[in-house]
Amino acid sequence: MNTFSIKASYKRAWELFKANKKVLIVTTIIYMIAGGLGSMKGGEHRDFGIGMFIIGVILYFIGLWLQVGYYKTLLKVEDGMPIAIKEITHYGHLIWNYFVAFLLYGLVCVVGLILLVIPGLYFAIKYQFVPILVIDKKIGVRDAFKESARMTQGVKWHLVGLGFVSGLVTILGACVLIVGLLVAIPVSFLAYAHVYRILLKNEALQSPELPTV
Repeated sequence: MNTFSIKASYKRAWELFKANKKVLIVTTIIYMIAGGLGSMKGGEHRDFGIGMFIIGVILYFIGLWLQVGYYKTLLKVEDGMPIAIKEITHYGHLIWNYFVAFLLYGLVCVVGLILLVIPGLYFAIKYQFVPILVIDKKIGVRDAFKESARMTQGVKWHLVGLGFVSGLVTILGACVLIVGLLVAIPVSFLAYAHVYRILLKNEALQSPELPTV
């Protein structure tokens, strides 16, 4: 059965952060800015025209572009590969697949929540690796859903624990304002990347058709 240690994952994440802190802090600032781009609605006016709508869409996809680059950068750090700040802009070709995967993942979770809260949470945990799989392994969205389901089999409660710890670390980081978040965000994501790699490696032993890292 797939398994992992939350403590060991965060210990490794902290060591990786210290070894790459300059690049990670800068790319995290870019990531935080990217997260805000999609929420820009043209001020307080809700009756803005088509021009502002188009600008909003453009900003949203610029945000996705930078987010995908950030996640790819963190995976490279986890894999022990050299990284550079400019690499965050190198993965624009993955935006569409990531957008579709994230959209479908969100719809599945929303449908689950509409039915009952428990199914929504279950689907959120079961398929949480779908967006990252399509940009990391470059597989189709349907295959990503199947692979995420296999990866999370038997470890869903462990993943709930990981999510709880990540949320706590982020809250603690927010308590010391921006400085804390610049540490909490990359460390939590690196712990998540480490768990992802462990589960992916374990699953690859049973699914040889999946491309290896």
